[in-house]
Amino acid sequence: MADVIGVNVMGLGVVTKHDVESQAIVRAMEIAVLRKWENLWIESDSQVAVQEFNDHKVPWDIRSRWCRVRMKLKQIRITHNYREANFSTDQAAKYAKERNNGM
Repeated sequence: MADVIGVNVMGLGVVTKHDVESQAIVRAMEIAVLRKWENLWIESDSQVAVQEFNDHKVPWDIRSRWCRVRMKLKQIRITHNYREANFSTDQAAKYAKERNNGM
Protein backbone atom coordinates (compact mmCIF):
# COMPACT_ATOMS: atom_id res chain seq x y z
CA MET A 1 0.00 0.00 0.00
CA ALA A 2 1.21 3.50 -0.80
CA ASP A 3 0.14 7.06 -0.08
CA VAL A 4 -0.72 9.67 -2.67
CA ILE A 5 2.01 12.27 -2.31
CA GLY A 6 0.69 14.79 -4.81
CA VAL A 7 -1.52 15.56 -7.76
CA ASN A 8 -0.48 17.85 -10.60
CA VAL A 9 -3.00 19.76 -12.72
CA MET A 10 -1.92 21.67 -15.82
CA GLY A 11 -3.36 22.81 -19.12
CA LEU A 12 -2.21 21.18 -22.35
CA GLY A 13 -4.51 22.85 -24.85
CA VAL A 14 -6.42 20.78 -27.38
CA VAL A 15 -4.96 17.27 -27.26
CA THR A 16 -6.16 13.68 -27.29
CA LYS A 17 -6.82 11.66 -24.13
CA HIS A 18 -3.80 9.53 -25.02
CA ASP A 19 -1.62 12.67 -25.20
CA VAL A 20 -2.86 13.72 -21.76
CA GLU A 21 -2.10 10.33 -20.24
CA SER A 22 1.38 10.15 -21.78
CA GLN A 23 2.25 13.73 -20.77
CA ALA A 24 1.08 13.01 -17.21
CA ILE A 25 3.35 9.99 -16.88
CA VAL A 26 6.42 11.88 -18.12
CA ARG A 27 5.57 14.92 -15.97
CA ALA A 28 5.31 12.72 -12.87
CA MET A 29 8.75 11.32 -13.66
CA GLU A 30 10.17 14.84 -14.12
CA ILE A 31 8.73 15.98 -10.78
CA ALA A 32 10.21 12.91 -9.08
CA VAL A 33 13.65 13.73 -10.49
CA LEU A 34 13.35 17.37 -9.35
CA ARG A 35 12.50 16.15 -5.85
CA LYS A 36 15.43 13.73 -5.96
CA TRP A 37 13.24 10.66 -5.57
CA GLU A 38 14.82 7.47 -6.84
CA ASN A 39 11.88 5.05 -6.72
CA LEU A 40 8.59 5.89 -8.36
CA TRP A 41 5.25 4.15 -8.75
CA ILE A 42 2.87 5.76 -11.24
CA GLU A 43 -0.71 4.65 -11.73
CA SER A 44 -2.69 5.57 -14.84
CA ASP A 45 -6.21 4.78 -15.96
CA SER A 46 -4.93 4.41 -19.53
CA GLN A 47 -3.99 0.81 -20.12
CA VAL A 48 -2.59 1.76 -23.55
CA ALA A 49 -0.24 4.40 -22.11
CA VAL A 50 0.90 2.06 -19.33
CA GLN A 51 1.69 -0.67 -21.85
CA GLU A 52 3.58 1.74 -24.14
CA PHE A 53 5.81 3.00 -21.32
CA ASN A 54 6.43 -0.48 -19.95
CA ASP A 55 7.35 -1.70 -23.45
CA HIS A 56 9.58 1.36 -24.04
CA LYS A 57 7.37 2.44 -26.97
CA VAL A 58 6.83 6.00 -25.80
CA PRO A 59 5.23 8.51 -28.21
CA TRP A 60 7.85 10.32 -30.29
CA ASP A 61 6.94 13.83 -29.11
CA ILE A 62 7.86 13.06 -25.48
CA ARG A 63 10.47 10.37 -26.02
CA SER A 64 13.50 12.61 -25.38
CA ARG A 65 12.01 13.88 -22.08
CA TRP A 66 11.25 10.29 -21.06
CA CYS A 67 14.76 9.06 -21.89
CA ARG A 68 16.34 11.94 -19.95
CA VAL A 69 14.41 11.36 -16.71
CA ARG A 70 14.26 7.56 -16.92
CA MET A 71 18.03 7.33 -16.49
CA LYS A 72 17.88 9.37 -13.27
CA LEU A 73 15.45 7.04 -11.51
CA LYS A 74 16.51 3.75 -9.93
CA GLN A 75 13.11 2.09 -10.12
CA ILE A 76 10.00 3.03 -12.07
CA ARG A 77 6.79 1.07 -11.73
CA ILE A 78 3.92 2.07 -14.02
CA THR A 79 0.65 0.24 -13.46
CA HIS A 80 -2.94 0.45 -14.61
CA ASN A 81 -5.67 1.51 -12.21
CA TYR A 82 -9.32 1.97 -13.11
CA ARG A 83 -10.34 5.62 -13.00
CA GLU A 84 -13.24 4.89 -10.67
CA ALA A 85 -10.73 3.61 -8.10
CA ASN A 86 -8.36 6.56 -8.50
CA PHE A 87 -10.00 9.34 -6.48
CA SER A 88 -7.12 11.81 -6.87
CA THR A 89 -7.28 11.61 -10.66
CA ASP A 90 -11.05 11.94 -10.64
CA GLN A 91 -10.92 15.06 -8.44
CA ALA A 92 -8.10 16.59 -10.52
CA ALA A 93 -10.08 16.05 -13.73
CA LYS A 94 -13.15 17.73 -12.22
CA TYR A 95 -11.04 20.65 -10.98
CA ALA A 96 -9.42 21.14 -14.38
CA LYS A 97 -12.78 21.03 -16.14
CA GLU A 98 -14.30 23.60 -13.76
CA ARG A 99 -11.27 25.85 -14.15
CA ASN A 100 -11.44 25.59 -17.93
CA ASN A 101 -15.14 26.52 -17.87
CA GLY A 102 -14.36 29.66 -15.85
CA MET A 103 -15.91 28.43 -12.62
